Amino acid sequence: MVSARETRRLDGLPLRELLARGHFRLVILAVILAAVTLTISGVVLIRSHSTANAALTARTVSYAVEPAVLFGDREAVQETIETIGNAGTAGQIAVIDEAGDVLASWEHEHDGLAGSFERALGQVLRGRAEVVPVASDGREIGAVIVRGSLADTLGYATTGFIIGLCCLGLTIIATRVLARRLEEAVVAPLEHVGEIAHAVRADRSFGRRVSVSGIAEIDRLARDFNALLAELQSWHQALLSENVELARRAEHDALTGLAGRRRFERESEQVIRRAREEGMSFAVLYLDCDEFKDINDTYGHDVGDMVLCAIADRLQNAVGERGHVYRFGGDEFAVVLHETGEEEEVERVCEAIRARMAEPFTLALRRERQLSISVGCAIYPRDGDGWRELLRLADQRMYREKRNAHKALAESN
Repeated sequence: MVSARETRRLDGLPLRELLARGHFRLVILAVILAAVTLTISGVVLIRSHSTANAALTARTVSYAVEPAVLFGDREAVQETIETIGNAGTAGQIAVIDEAGDVLASWEHEHDGLAGSFERALGQVLRGRAEVVPVASDGREIGAVIVRGSLADTLGYATTGFIIGLCCLGLTIIATRVLARRLEEAVVAPLEHVGEIAHAVRADRSFGRRVSVSGIAEIDRLARDFNALLAELQSWHQALLSENVELARRAEHDALTGLAGRRRFERESEQVIRRAREEGMSFAVLYLDCDEFKDINDTYGHDVGDMVLCAIADRLQNAVGERGHVYRFGGDEFAVVLHETGEEEEVERVCEAIRARMAEPFTLALRRERQLSISVGCAIYPRDGDGWRELLRLADQRMYREKRNAHKALAESN
């Protein structure tokens, strides 16, 4: 068993889906590149901003705590750095004396999950600590150590992130709309070509043509495809004409133009079917020229062909609209009288045929020759209910009449 996925893989993906996937991957790639670029530049800017704020805060604290550090007033130092820390953007502030001992320290409070996230992120983005000496009368009496805070920066980054997501969503929607329009502009004309190709293959609709799409490459394909359809249409019509002519030749005698045995069999089936449905009768005649071989032997086949054509014309004139005349080969003919099945009327047709055949034929060198014809008759449904049975019986009766004619001729001589 072949799975649906394997069948889809073997059949190939639709062009619309391939284009949609390609556009989606391009958008995702562009978004990822933009996100990586903005993240790296954002980290650099945030670290730089944090370092600059820390340096500014450190200088401010250095000036403010100079008297307290000089006198070793820890409480004054603590109060000063807390005031500046709460009012500024510092994350951590520490003041040390000239011996390196910490006089006071302050750290921005981190509450809840947001505070934990800020503390963890601060280790990455905060940057290095800024150290500014505390000097009095040109002598260094201590130092201020400040690390920046990410509270304001993270708020700004959060706002930027939300705005970026909104812009990204709008970009994806706009990209999808434009991509769908492009897909329709490319896929719809190709689907139109495929539809016409299917109609030509399945329904032989060679008159269909591909319309102009407005895309240069597809229009060139459409023009070539339409030209190919025009050639195929011409070839198809020529082939149909040849098939019709071949079918006509297969069912008609090339010399006399009469229908042949194959046509007789097909039309006899139709006549029998109609006669059975309507409760009617019809007659089948089998005819053979008695002296035709002598004409071929004496005057040649060219004259014999001329005589056969003349026999065909006389048979058609004698039968008229009451039936159809067929040539089986040589000098053998058949007649289907579909307009009558009455024995008296059939006999009248046979006598009309004999009378026309009794008229002299003009042969080579204007010589005239009389020919006789033997006729056998079978009537449906009295003599049979199938064309083979009727034709066999008519053939037997024709040969019986031919033997009787030869016997009568021999007795007269």
